[in-house]
Amino acid sequence: MLNMMLATGLWGSIVEFFVSFTKNYAIAIILLTVALKLILSPLDYYQRVTMAKTQKAQALMQPELTKINEKYKNDRDKLNAETLKLQKKYGITMKSMCLPLLLTLGISTVIFLTLFNSLTKISNSQLVNQYDTLKSEYEVAVEEGIEFNSQVSLTEEELQIKVNEYISNNLSDENLKASVDEYVKNKVLTKYSNIKKEYRFLWINNVLKKDSNTYQLISFDNYANLKNISDENLENERTIFNNITGIVYSVDGNTTNGYYIMIVIVVLITILQQFISTKLMNKTTDVKMPTNKVLMIIMPLIMFIFAIQSTALFSIYIVINSIMTTLISFIIGKITNRGKGSGNSDEIIIKPKKSTKVVEYSRNYKPGA
Repeated sequence: MLNMMLATGLWGSIVEFFVSFTKNYAIAIILLTVALKLILSPLDYYQRVTMAKTQKAQALMQPELTKINEKYKNDRDKLNAETLKLQKKYGITMKSMCLPLLLTLGISTVIFLTLFNSLTKISNSQLVNQYDTLKSEYEVAVEEGIEFNSQVSLTEEELQIKVNEYISNNLSDENLKASVDEYVKNKVLTKYSNIKKEYRFLWINNVLKKDSNTYQLISFDNYANLKNISDENLENERTIFNNITGIVYSVDGNTTNGYYIMIVIVVLITILQQFISTKLMNKTTDVKMPTNKVLMIIMPLIMFIFAIQSTALFSIYIVINSIMTTLISFIIGKITNRGKGSGNSDEIIIKPKKSTKVVEYSRNYKPGA
């Protein structure tokens, strides 16, 4: 546990905290994602309301901006100066337009990328732990099975020889082999059944792997690489690996981990999120914004690439994050629209600022001058 936390950093510790009481990695990620979105919702609210105010102000000043563009179309310096003055009049600044969006986008991007990296490390670490647990159970079961089913008492050295012969499939005593096979099979499958409870979710047998036609357990090449197995031990470890996976897959019946369903859901939910977000923004601002066709293509494509390359665990994060983002956007839209309807909210009511020139003139005015 400690080694995994050191390897996966802060996210690893947080995920393990949720796993400690959910006993399931998929449910832990769902709860973590919901918690993150709730924590960041005030910032999301501020960003969306600020954007709504800015877009409302831009719509209100558009007629004046059109006149300025026409009037100073041949004088770029004067055009820029008058445009800045108009923006100041309506309270539009680069800070108000960009800072909230950049802040929200920056935090979301950092969370997305760091969580992607950490969940990959967590998955690799847990896949190794899964197999090591089965391997330990297998080795103990082989030794116990030979010891319990032998016709004669064996010395420690004789027992080890029998164990090595059994593991390498060279045990000559067929009756002993059959008895040990049954004992080992029961022990390994019982352990595997307990392991699966932590990592199974809906149709996905192991959320630490991709939702695809991959095997449920770690591959030997990946395991050997992560464990840094030396060349001299490689063949022996491969034989043990084949024996264990042979037991698991022969009874489990279905070696497929998933059916690409989660990947399809990721793409569909991302398209839906883009569409709904645009509609909600239109309601919030009363400014009709066309659906951004570029984002409608690019965002689902980006999410598809992440989903197809990552574990099912990260795909679950993407789906829940998109659902929560849409839900929070809907709630924010309801709040701001209620404020507009009652007239008690000034978040989206834009009033042009009074001209400072008029104020200065009135202060300097002297009767009879």
